[in-house]
Amino acid sequence: MALSSVDSALVTSADAKTYLAGLSGTSAADTVLAELVEHASAAISVWCNRKFATATYTGELYDGSGTPSLYLDQWPITSVTSIYLDSTRVWSSSALLTEYTALNTAGDYYPHLLEQGQGLVERVNGSWAKGQRNIKATYVAGYATIPDAIRQACLRLIGHMYDVRTRGLHAVTSESIPGGSVTFIGHGMPDDVQQLILPYRRVAFY
Repeated sequence: MALSSVDSALVTSADAKTYLAGLSGTSAADTVLAELVEHASAAISVWCNRKFATATYTGELYDGSGTPSLYLDQWPITSVTSIYLDSTRVWSSSALLTEYTALNTAGDYYPHLLEQGQGLVERVNGSWAKGQRNIKATYVAGYATIPDAIRQACLRLIGHMYDVRTRGLHAVTSESIPGGSVTFIGHGMPDDVQQLILPYRRVAFY
């Protein structure tokens, strides 16, 4: 599973080697470690349904909801280059909207830049006209520095994967039942990793 051009390793191989105390520095071990970093980073991205590293997203198309809220696919938003609203999808200059700022209080939209905004771009004094693929957005989103919680989650997941791959160990969970408990063995996202990344997971908006 190769990382795409808009993906990024959430930790370095050196970070992972430090975390996995006692890991030897052979070329074979380094190869395994690089693969684990790649797979763990991708798994967290998939589980959270988003990317984390800063990247530019060009010409993404969205459906207008008829409400003041538009949620871009990636966040936190760093900057918005352009947003067009055009039912004809010609994307002429007359369809280009302007951003609401302290210097431009007549702007058409306001992007919420923090993590909590989850990519929200709010229409000012209006709504995003209902339609299919009638909005086109180009913007920059993601973290220049990956949050510590995400990095720690990635390292823990690498640790779990390393145990499974090299020691034949499995992730184990237990559930209480009348008269005792039952143990499940599997390779799902470990609970301790989920707890760290849950605040960063995409929430479904309706």
